[in-house]
Amino acid sequence: MDRYQRFSVEWNQPVSIRSINEKTFKKEGETYGTSALTVVRRFDQLAETQNK
Repeated sequence: MDRYQRFSVEWNQPVSIRSINEKTFKKEGETYGTSALTVVRRFDQLAETQNK
């Protein structure tokens, strides 16, 4: 786990994947008990890896 990462890799993976299919980041955050901003960050990380 990264030094300042608060969520596990096992948590981040489904959030990243589901953020693509979910209608809103807010709804995804509610599903996983986190903020929409956290979901947006995971989505951005996934998009960044896809662009490389």
